[in-house]
Amino acid sequence: MLNASAELNPLGQLLVSGSQDADFVKLQIESNGDLSLRDEAGDPSPIANHPDGPGSEETPLDRADVSEIRFAMDDGDDILELEIPRGIDVSVAPSEGNDEADLDFSEFDPNQVAPGSSIEIQSELIRIGSSTGNVSFADAAVRFDGQVQFGNPSFASQIDVTRASLDWNGTFVAAGDVAFVGAGSVDLSGATVSSVNPGVQLSVNLGSDPGSRFLFGGANDSAGSNIDRLSVDSAGEVL
Repeated sequence: MLNASAELNPLGQLLVSGSQDADFVKLQIESNGDLSLRDEAGDPSPIANHPDGPGSEETPLDRADVSEIRFAMDDGDDILELEIPRGIDVSVAPSEGNDEADLDFSEFDPNQVAPGSSIEIQSELIRIGSSTGNVSFADAAVRFDGQVQFGNPSFASQIDVTRASLDWNGTFVAAGDVAFVGAGSVDLSGATVSSVNPGVQLSVNLGSDPGSRFLFGGANDSAGSNIDRLSVDSAGEVL
């Protein structure tokens, strides 16, 4: 059930506010690129101050009308399913409760330059989904705070940071082999890497560009197993 509320303010900021109950919110990118909010049943959720006027509150927003999307979920064990739109800042503020955020970065493509954006997600559990096993954060400044789960035990996965920066704080739980690739920055100095499966390998291939940096904080078996191997094949700077 959706008890959250949403409004678009004059600055183009889409503000989603939670309640004291357990809320479910889905941010969906429609086939034409418009943005909508939906509840657990898949029904559209009303957005106050819709640019199309009264009676259009449940109509998807033209993404040109949205400069930023902010989630502040309050109490309750909330679930967010977010299809992250490229070129728009997205943030999830810390809140009470045991929250989950499932993230889809399908719009991000390292082969196509896009306006930069800021993605800041703070949640007890963060899942990065991918049907192909690979994900791109191209052209974004990304920060995660919480336990982040990514990867597949059946095949190797890639995280592409081309023209991007990734700042990871908390725990990175790799379900399978993961490679960081692309000319960008990966900062794991505030994170602990662990795995749910034995034998997992972590590799880094960021090229030799001076802006390609890799910072590592450490690893342990807090998720069940320690990583088997860390290999840094290339990076402009390693700390």
